[in-house]
Amino acid sequence: MDSIELYTAALVIVGFWVSIYILSKAFNFKRFNLELKPFYLLWKTERLNKLLRKIAQVSPRLWRTLGSVGVAMGVGLQIYALYFISQNLLSFIFVPQSASPLVPIVPGITISLYWVPYLLVGLAINLAVHELAHGISAQVEGIPIKSSGLFFFILFPGGFVEPDEDVLSKSKMISKLRVLAAGSSSNLIIGVIVFLLTTSMYASPSGILITGVVQGGSAEKAGIMAGDIIYSINGTMTKDIGALYYYINGVKPGQVLMLDTDRGTVPLTTSQDPTNSSRSFIGIQRDNYLPSALDVFGHIVSYEAFNSLNWTFIVALSVAILNMLPVYYLDGDGFLSSALEKYVPKKKEKIRSAISMLFLAILILNIGLSLLKLYL
Repeated sequence: MDSIELYTAALVIVGFWVSIYILSKAFNFKRFNLELKPFYLLWKTERLNKLLRKIAQVSPRLWRTLGSVGVAMGVGLQIYALYFISQNLLSFIFVPQSASPLVPIVPGITISLYWVPYLLVGLAINLAVHELAHGISAQVEGIPIKSSGLFFFILFPGGFVEPDEDVLSKSKMISKLRVLAAGSSSNLIIGVIVFLLTTSMYASPSGILITGVVQGGSAEKAGIMAGDIIYSINGTMTKDIGALYYYINGVKPGQVLMLDTDRGTVPLTTSQDPTNSSRSFIGIQRDNYLPSALDVFGHIVSYEAFNSLNWTFIVALSVAILNMLPVYYLDGDGFLSSALEKYVPKKKEKIRSAISMLFLAILILNIGLSLLKLYL
């Protein structure tokens, strides 16, 4: 990550929150049920509670059936989550090259700031669905909602639905499990829907999509613009980024390339790579071109939609799986706790604490070893 880009992002974030603070003083946010703290804005509303009650009353029997299906999905997700982080830790220890990186998403550090807008879309959709599912399930099971609303933390939007914990703890086991499983099971459904939607709308790569050009670079001088598609270079097909890299590696600075694009053939003279004078440089930001029905709205629009769907899918599966880990403050902990209370009430807290600490340690080791693998 470019340090200048990171510092700029930090200044923008600080400037944004300073502006919010000034607005809070000018318009008295408390009148609108808005609560402001450093880098945190909270809005509570009764309207969402009423909406949840109306949705829950549409067909309680159907919602309970779906809730029971969600419990089965929750069990499956918890088993898979435990298997994945345990197996992955063993892979890190014995076969490091086969281990999957498990890294927290930190804009500017673990992911480029370029992806932040798409990440925010994915978070907004998944957190809204997650919390609405909890709220609807709670209302169906007769558990009051103490509060609900929206929040904004640093850069990240979110929502919350807070069931009455006293009533929830005294409810039947199946009712508690339905409420606790509703969030992750709904995220899994969102992930499946988005996956099917993406695979049905987008075809395999068939070219290089230009997402931007370097100012003053060879591509800009040749008239290449964002949204253009390169199908081949000097008659050699470039169906994906790999094919482009393979071809460009053999090109020298000053060489003329004939680019076959969706706007016709474009001649381009390469320049020297600023970081390596022996290598050529054409000055483009690029990605694989995935043909889609959305191309009628423009290639860039289709590309933006794909990235939004992709990040929604990533967030959906991450939340669905990791949230069901039996670790304190996650839904998976409440899920396990409800079962322990039913079958081993006297030993519940000891077993719960031991399991939570064990899998928290496994999760932390996965993250730590992933960071070491990526950055060392």
